[in-house]
Amino acid sequence: MMKILLMADLHLGAVSPDTGIDDSVRLDTFKKIVSLAHEHDILIIAGDLFEGPFADTYTFMQMNSELQSLIDAGVDVIFTAGESEFRDIPNLSNLLHIPASHTFLTDHPVSPVHIEKNGTNLYIYSKPALDTQDVATIQKCDSEGFHLGVFHIDFDPGNPTAESLVYKLPREAVKSLDLDFYALGHNHNFKLYKFQNRIIGAYPGSPEATSPEETGDRYVLSIHVAGSDIMQIKRIAVNTLSLEELHIDCETISSQVELVNTINASASPRTVLRVTISGKRSFPIEGIFNALQDRCADFRLMDNSIPDLHLLIMQYASEHSLRGTLMTRLQELVKEDKIPEDIDKTILAEILHRINTSKQFTPEELLCESRNA
Repeated sequence: MMKILLMADLHLGAVSPDTGIDDSVRLDTFKKIVSLAHEHDILIIAGDLFEGPFADTYTFMQMNSELQSLIDAGVDVIFTAGESEFRDIPNLSNLLHIPASHTFLTDHPVSPVHIEKNGTNLYIYSKPALDTQDVATIQKCDSEGFHLGVFHIDFDPGNPTAESLVYKLPREAVKSLDLDFYALGHNHNFKLYKFQNRIIGAYPGSPEATSPEETGDRYVLSIHVAGSDIMQIKRIAVNTLSLEELHIDCETISSQVELVNTINASASPRTVLRVTISGKRSFPIEGIFNALQDRCADFRLMDNSIPDLHLLIMQYASEHSLRGTLMTRLQELVKEDKIPEDIDKTILAEILHRINTSKQFTPEELLCESRNA
């Protein structure tokens, strides 16, 4: 049996401040992937290893060293360029120096690369991402074995209208696909494709998040092949950090302590945690960041909540300002229960909070405040 490890879309050199994930994290993940590849016969990199041809020099050299360790151990490395590698055309030639058994950087003849291991013959067909030739026209050679296509393309026949910088497989072309399997890069989420009850292709997805939408575990694929058949496809989670989102309705929370405990339940040192709070809030949130930032690899709080009237009064009544005077007067009215019955206190709190946060208001809102004061 031949064991193949498939990865794509690591994007070394990518700047993604919204994720809190940098090249040191991506490099750690790459080292984990290489460690797994040592247990396989072939490592396939289906494009966008880099965000452009280079990360920083240290990262580039470390990546080269890791790949060389595979070559030295007898593991074949197959690399095909994705669209991100083509963003710096003058430096594309540097990719030819990446340690690999076969690099598909420029257009190649249709004749496949042949690898024989463990009694299985593998024939690999590939082309760089920006080549427009229809991959459905690529046909198997006459040799017996497993015929594998490695392409950085938009293989999504169920979404024919989506725009893409790379070649997009037309829906009607699926029935013309001739190869045994298509190892794919470009889509950053794991996807498995079947046709007539047969698995025909898969995206492993990005091994580390490159955008806030790429949450949870991130994968490579371990593919076991015997003869012309796939015996097993297994997802293996490899991400060093996990991007997680948490949405909390403050109306279900009674105190700041309960909020911190709720967030803590999702926090871990390997988690980049994005928390959004919403709804009416009866407790302060100042200090939450300090209480939680050491619990996560990175922690960010988006406050869409509305503090209630009592909390707003507590927050601003002591100010020596017009706002402070207004809040002090409101405090007196609340204590004396003299706010008119036709005034909705929740709406009043929303207006006051919006004014306090935006520093902008309409005459109608000012009139509402004046009436309550």
